[in-house]
Amino acid sequence: MVVSCSDDQMPAGSHPVQLDASRMACGVYIYRLQVGSWSK
Repeated sequence: MVVSCSDDQMPAGSHPVQLDASRMACGVYIYRLQVGSWSK
């Protein structure tokens, strides 16, 4: 399953993002944060 929290361009800075996980099963999830070519 792939879920995208935000696909918007934003100016530099801190931005809160909410993820509605109500349709996702309970468990442990692995995530990746990608900003441009940077990925963590």
